[in-house]
Amino acid sequence: MPDLLAFAEMLDPKQLGEHEFVVPAQDQSQDFYPAGTIAAIVAYAVSAAFPEQELRSTHLAFVGAASPAQPLTAELSILRNGRQLISVSASVIQEDRLCAHGYAILGPQTPDVVRHQVDTPAAVPGPAESAPAVAANYAEVRAIDGIDPFDPDVSAPPRWDTWVASAGLPDRPGLMEALICYEANSFLVSAAVLPHRGVSMHSAHNDLMAVITASDVVFHASVDGLSWLRFSQESTYAGGGWVYGRGLAFNETGQLLASFSEEAMLRNYPAGRTQRM
Repeated sequence: MPDLLAFAEMLDPKQLGEHEFVVPAQDQSQDFYPAGTIAAIVAYAVSAAFPEQELRSTHLAFVGAASPAQPLTAELSILRNGRQLISVSASVIQEDRLCAHGYAILGPQTPDVVRHQVDTPAAVPGPAESAPAVAANYAEVRAIDGIDPFDPDVSAPPRWDTWVASAGLPDRPGLMEALICYEANSFLVSAAVLPHRGVSMHSAHNDLMAVITASDVVFHASVDGLSWLRFSQESTYAGGGWVYGRGLAFNETGQLLASFSEEAMLRNYPAGRTQRM
């Protein structure tokens, strides 16, 4: 059930120390943290550690599973601290195991030399006219045109759009960027299964090995004070047990807020293994 307050409570600013951010043990109904949650933790940790700076991007590799049953630590190390650019290495650790590693970029926006953005995708029904999506998510999600990647009978192009409700997220610096990083890792594997009748997100969560391995999120504009976010995503390749996709996040008026991409494994389990082994 959607619960943005639970998302905010997980990212408790009291857990921020010098060069690290600790996430206490959480609800144990999940076997492991989704990649989006790890990405959100890193985005918030970096934003909270540098409150006077704007988060420009996050770039992460997910190298090991992390359990909500145990505390999780994001360890930060400054690579460069300049006036125009701050780069920060981030390692997500659980019980001395590396779960994710990457870096983030922070820096100010300055007066334009040039400015343009990609055309907003075609006009679509708004959140009120879109169907609730089948998704385990901290936020309310609505699927534009009623696309359902959990339906094994669906056969559609490898792209879909979603509305994500952000109203109700506490007004705390870094939370909206964290939410966008979470959602940027929520819908791209779904896009990859859409053309393939008989393969659905139900399969991905139960019968197949579906593991996000890398994620990049780049912020372009202020993300404060928003009620709904539109995520438009497309899988550009699937094959050999791998999928890749990219997407765009817009506000309700069509302003481009962020661009993102993702690589993931999507394959059968090795012989004798299941999701719970």
